[in-house]
Amino acid sequence: MVREKGPALFADIVDAVRKGTEDSCGTAATIRAVVVGDGPERDWLTRRLPDAILLGSLSGDRLARAVASADIFVNPSITEAFGNVTLEAMASGLPSVCVDIPSGRNLLRKETGMFFAANDLDAAVAAVRRLALFSDLRASMGRAARAASAAYDWDTASAMVLDAYRALSGTDTASATADPVAAPALRRNRSTAG
Repeated sequence: MVREKGPALFADIVDAVRKGTEDSCGTAATIRAVVVGDGPERDWLTRRLPDAILLGSLSGDRLARAVASADIFVNPSITEAFGNVTLEAMASGLPSVCVDIPSGRNLLRKETGMFFAANDLDAAVAAVRRLALFSDLRASMGRAARAASAAYDWDTASAMVLDAYRALSGTDTASATADPVAAPALRRNRSTAG
């Protein structure tokens, strides 16, 4: 829990969703913030959102249980390199609301989550409010997110990295998973190359 992960924006989103606005699209929604993680911003967030549940740092089954117990995942960070936390939320069947940055765009599609521009609090609030108020939308996005997360297994991720290295080095870009017959030859080539 560090400043660059967006706890201030998260707190602003939570407050605004709870308060609602005068227009009909701004209906208040009852939500409870649950935060997994620890770090230098924990005390600040505890004061800022006194009724939030801060679970601290979790791993293994406890982390999986905490994420799977949620209804919506909000990632206000603009510094994600890949977005493992978003992928974990997707694998747990959660729709995600994320800042529109490359890590989020690489994972989410319109059927699995919603984006908002980094400085657009209103769009973030509208997305969270919409998911909070419409359980059918939340459920369908959650199912789609779970299905989409299956594409990110270790073999596929490793093949993507290998393809990126090959593209950068100007060598053949066919990955081991793209051509399973070639996989043994690729492993032999890697082991003899050093």
